[in-house]
Amino acid sequence: MQKRWDLTELVPKLDSKEYALFLERLEKEVRSLETVRPKLDSFSGKDLLEVLKTKERIDELSSCLGAYAYMRFSEDTGNSEARAFRSKIEDLFASLSNRTLFFNLWFKGLEEDKAQELIKAASEHTYLLTRIRETKPYSLKESEEQIVNLKDISGASALVKVYNMLTSSFMFTLELDGKKKIMTQEEIRAYARNPDSKIRAAMYKELLRVFGNNGQVLGELYCSLVTDWKNENIILRKYKSPVAARNISNDIPEASYNTLLKTIRKNTPFFQKYFDLKFKACNVKDKSRYHIYAPYESKEKKYSYEEAVKIVLNNFKKFSPKMADLAENLVKQNHIDIEIRKGKVSGAYCHSITPKIVPYVLINYDGTIRNVFTLAHELGHAVHYQLAAKNSILNFHPSIPLAETASIFSEMMLFDKLMETEKNSEVKKGMLIQKLDDVYASIGRQGYFTIFEETAHKMIADGAGVDTLKKEYYKQLCEQFGSIKVPQEFEWEWTYVPHFYEHPFYCYGYSFGNLLVLALYERYKEEGESFIPHYLKVLAYGGSQRPQKVLEEIGIDICSEKFWQSGFEIIENMIKDLKKLK
Repeated sequence: MQKRWDLTELVPKLDSKEYALFLERLEKEVRSLETVRPKLDSFSGKDLLEVLKTKERIDELSSCLGAYAYMRFSEDTGNSEARAFRSKIEDLFASLSNRTLFFNLWFKGLEEDKAQELIKAASEHTYLLTRIRETKPYSLKESEEQIVNLKDISGASALVKVYNMLTSSFMFTLELDGKKKIMTQEEIRAYARNPDSKIRAAMYKELLRVFGNNGQVLGELYCSLVTDWKNENIILRKYKSPVAARNISNDIPEASYNTLLKTIRKNTPFFQKYFDLKFKACNVKDKSRYHIYAPYESKEKKYSYEEAVKIVLNNFKKFSPKMADLAENLVKQNHIDIEIRKGKVSGAYCHSITPKIVPYVLINYDGTIRNVFTLAHELGHAVHYQLAAKNSILNFHPSIPLAETASIFSEMMLFDKLMETEKNSEVKKGMLIQKLDDVYASIGRQGYFTIFEETAHKMIADGAGVDTLKKEYYKQLCEQFGSIKVPQEFEWEWTYVPHFYEHPFYCYGYSFGNLLVLALYERYKEEGESFIPHYLKVLAYGGSQRPQKVLEEIGIDICSEKFWQSGFEIIENMIKDLKKLK
């Protein structure tokens, strides 16, 4: 199987005549949209539909171009040509955005009767147009919006690019079997789960030494990005809080967000009890943050990439043959990049581009069962996007919290199947420990990331510097882990969380998605096959309907503390199952 993705489908070769024609098509569509500006006052429903079709064509072309620029950069952040091309595309997009933003501003400013008349005529886009209207209180004048777009190129976007370049270039040294080995961040972080406690501790010390040595620079980058977020969203746009900008963008009620974080914080003792239980099971004597991801078994089976693909696709097929076919599309079309190499961004992601193009997945595949689950996660995203492909490109991307539904559900299916078929209680115990590790990482850890972000944004607005931030982060870590020791160097851990820099307040989406999926999966186990059509319908909505309404259709109230607490009840049952395994 191919180990690097094929991006040729997205745009023609950059030095070709076809690429020049591609850019001409994009420019032609933008000009076409600009021509309607003098006619807006006499717009009919038919006119609006034509404009939306033009916007679809613009988005399809620009999405391909933007995806190509980003993915080319992420496969090798040290490639100067890729960086230069990405910057060039960002400049182009800022210009195109400034030329076309008049349409949304005009629609926001319409009298309510006229707006509703047009919305009724464009029924397929009701939610999209309603959302445009709802953001009216936070919009600026056209000239101001244009300035913000231009500012972002040399401001926030540039700072994020610097952060990615810096952290992707970091190299780490770890002594293994008496020999010093130099490795990337992705490679060294894999040793957090090494069977040897000394290696686990050494890994964290080295990782945090390098980030700590660069902590003042990385911290200043973060402070600047937070200040930029405040200047735009609080001072200019008048959101009432830093996180409000993300909640409104996600279309998640503030009550739901607040209840979610409150419930996570209240249930912190669950995870503390779990780690006490895990340390005993794994014979961990040093109860510290170094060892929370200690593996249960000393030897871990390795899976070839081909084996991992087969396992994941077979599991999809047993749930829904359609899901298996959609996931296999990525394999057949060489849309997956699995190699671990210097300069490649760490972690994994699934990039959806347009409804017409099969998504792409980047993963740093190391053969562990954890990476098999990561593959299931990212292919779950890919299935989600393809199921939503019946929608327009203007509304097929799901809201961030719902965007994690299919990915996490796919992991749960794989976990359940492996637990069901495995006969060895020791292996089952190891899998359950790994699953609870992941539940903590995606719910408790991500929830506390968001709690830190809320605090950090307030502190930076009040003039706090990097040293104050690292003390606050350390304080919250100690609250999170209770009696578990937190070594002092973890005060720099926040500097290697890319979401803080790239997507403020994104992390709660993982907590939201994981707790949501625990509830959905429990429904699936109770209802069996009759649940599957309802689940697929939720995914097929994409971003074409309000998340709260989509979930209400299947009986979920995301503002209810009882609902979020039900997720922790499932976690408690998993901990009880772990206690029973001998």
